[in-house]
Amino acid sequence: MSPLHRPAWLANPKVQVGLIVALLALIAILSYPAVEYVRYSWHWRKAQSAIAAHHFHDAQNHLDICRRAWPDSGETAFVAARTARRAGDLQTAEARLADARRLEWVPQQLDLESALLEVQHGNYAAVVGYLLSCVRREHPDSLLILEALEPAALRALDLPLAKECLDFWVKLDPANPQPHLDRGDLHERFLQKNDAVAEYRLAVQSAPDNPQSRLRLAKLLTELKIFDEAAPHYDWLLQHDPDNPAVQLGVARCRFEAGRKDEATKILDKLLLADSTNGAAMSLRGQIELDAGRAPEAERWFRDALKHLPNEVEVLYNLGLSLNVQGKKDEAEVIKKRREATETDLTEVAEFMKKIAQNPGDAEPRRQVAIRMIRNGLATEGKRWLELAIRVDPRHIPSYESMQKYYEDIGDLPAAAECRAQIKRLTAKPNKQ
Repeated sequence: MSPLHRPAWLANPKVQVGLIVALLALIAILSYPAVEYVRYSWHWRKAQSAIAAHHFHDAQNHLDICRRAWPDSGETAFVAARTARRAGDLQTAEARLADARRLEWVPQQLDLESALLEVQHGNYAAVVGYLLSCVRREHPDSLLILEALEPAALRALDLPLAKECLDFWVKLDPANPQPHLDRGDLHERFLQKNDAVAEYRLAVQSAPDNPQSRLRLAKLLTELKIFDEAAPHYDWLLQHDPDNPAVQLGVARCRFEAGRKDEATKILDKLLLADSTNGAAMSLRGQIELDAGRAPEAERWFRDALKHLPNEVEVLYNLGLSLNVQGKKDEAEVIKKRREATETDLTEVAEFMKKIAQNPGDAEPRRQVAIRMIRNGLATEGKRWLELAIRVDPRHIPSYESMQKYYEDIGDLPAAAECRAQIKRLTAKPNKQ
């Protein structure tokens, strides 16, 4: 056979370069979809990792890229909707959920996500039966349901529902500190502090590297004067969150109780230099002065602290001590009566909380809690309790009367007028036909 001969034109170097360029271009064109798929798949995986870490805003950024790449993907739209809801971006969540519905994603998942959106909009009562039935049937998304439903129950002080949610949550996710933290918070509301400490200890055991768990436990241990146990937690927090004022204050308190008063003073002075309104730091600064026998200096610190913590029992007690040491008996007696009134209010709040647990549909105990909150300087919290009372019983006239007084006291006359109008509507007799 005769050998193959290469055409003469193919021997031309310019032709060879042109062919190589054309071949590379063809390869690039053919491989572009694969490269793009790999790139968008990377964003999808990053989104899943961010969701698992509860970094929902980061996940949203990755999912936005995926949605632009896959505009016809119902799954992508649905995951974007759920992630936006968990990030608290409810408007975006509604838009993405509408996209997922248009793209005919799984109807059962769409219905569940719609119900969870209702919960986060504050309308949990309308969907609670459906959601609880899902959890009781061990729905695959039970943890997501509990993540949304349990905080809503706590906000509304629907205590039976909150307890049921927490029991399920601990059972389904024993390594998660959050249900233990929420249980502890519930115990603290009822002034059951030893029970709260037990829950916070469980939270730390389940997640030793969680700063929130450590801080909640350390703060309550300090309040209960269990300083030996609180100190190591504060030392750990100081290594991991050194700029947190609550951590600095806790460290100073433990240093003071351990007799290391100079160290405590330095920490507090630095803290107050950064924040001159920190009443708790001022109170501890006063305790150091009182312990050193400098009652006049202690009195000044306690009076400054009261400007920011007007009804704090410990501050009132220590101010009374500093006044008695100086022989200011009449002033000390006034402070004593003020402290006793605050202590009475705290005791009564605990009793009303028990009544709320026994009869969740009764608005009056919530109103009574609100009254005591407001007169002890917790006006915002008191208003929230009045709103809860009205939500429980929209026809409860005393709650509207208390709300009217609240608005009058803060000078919001239009809002007070609306309360008066509502009271008038509720008390008006129906016209006879």
